[in-house]
Amino acid sequence: MAGTVFAWTRTWHRFGGAEDLGSPFVTALVTLADAPVRLIGVMEDDEAGLKVGSAVTGRIDRTQFGGDAIPAIRWSITA
Repeated sequence: MAGTVFAWTRTWHRFGGAEDLGSPFVTALVTLADAPVRLIGVMEDDEAGLKVGSAVTGRIDRTQFGGDAIPAIRWSITA
């Protein structure tokens, strides 16, 4: 799935149940290219070039939350 970054944030503290994310981590709210939908997910690579309007691609992955494997979106900046 492809889209553009609508907003993003860096989180420096851990949330209960989401310890597998590490700290800090970056989440991005992305407007999909092929649908009028926005999805949130964790950035997978270095966010040095990340800005509002950046082109990204996403993939479905799994993450641990409270001991359960749940679906998650991982975003990467499109080169």
